[in-house]
Amino acid sequence: MTDEQKAIALLMVKEGKTIVSISEDLGLDWDVITGFVHSEDALSWLGAKNRITHRLNRLKEENDPAVRERLADEVYDIVNYIYYSGKEMGRAIDDARKALGSKPAGLAE
Repeated sequence: MTDEQKAIALLMVKEGKTIVSISEDLGLDWDVITGFVHSEDALSWLGAKNRITHRLNRLKEENDPAVRERLADEVYDIVNYIYYSGKEMGRAIDDARKALGSKPAGLAE
């Protein structure tokens, strides 16, 4: 992957795009995108949802308090990742609206 492709892939992940759509848009194999995204500790939102679901399912079955705490911490971190990604995207959308001079849907004049 080129540096430009890496930057685009990270941006697309933060925007909530799936690995499949990123690989199609960049014309790269799915496993290349997946390996890069994982090496950067970035998650698509679908990947984050799947990880949270997996951790919560394990949490229900786990009896070891230390493992339960680790799983809960992982879920907390992933939820924060989604929150801050969404917040960053919201700011970008607001900036774009300001640049275009438009208002959010429902507030049209």
